Amino acid sequence: MSSQIVGSYELINEIGNGTFGRVYLAYHRILGRKVAIKVLKPIGDEKELARRLELFIREAKILSELEDDKIVKIYDAFWDDIGPCIALEYVEGENLRDYIKMCDLSISEIASLFGQIVLGLKSMHGKNIIHRDLKPENILIKYDGIQAKITDFGIAFSSEQDELKTRGVDITGTIPYMSPEQLRGDVVDNKTDL
Repeated sequence: MSSQIVGSYELINEIGNGTFGRVYLAYHRILGRKVAIKVLKPIGDEKELARRLELFIREAKILSELEDDKIVKIYDAFWDDIGPCIALEYVEGENLRDYIKMCDLSISEIASLFGQIVLGLKSMHGKNIIHRDLKPENILIKYDGIQAKITDFGIAFSSEQDELKTRGVDITGTIPYMSPEQLRGDVVDNKTDL
């Protein structure tokens, strides 16, 4: 991809491609730092696009409520010619699945990573936020210091704000990691992330 300017950011290359959005490594032209820019994919009919936009905006709002070093930080949310964008902390590392394949982890390293993930969940759940798609691909491991960071809050919700909306909605998530209540389309609580 040739360099593209989006707001204050220069997109460098695509580093992720999910159901709802594409993620690009970008460079903030004023602050001089790397960031990840998530861009909403304009897929589906008008009704589906409106649903995706609502989830995208909700993801940005939820991330803005979370201030924990075990959770990827949000820097900005904005619209540009390419669509709605979220600027996120860029984590130089691998997702947990790839990291486990690459490294021969000791018991103490495994315990440390697990403890970090649990602390991130505790922080989220303390603010009544449920991730609903916690899986190895949504946990990033930084190369420096083996630090875990939870990411991709695309289908997360605040149980205080959204509980009434969970019944009867499309079943969303990654099937092998979904709780039984999530698969049934029932109201979920913090236990669905465990």
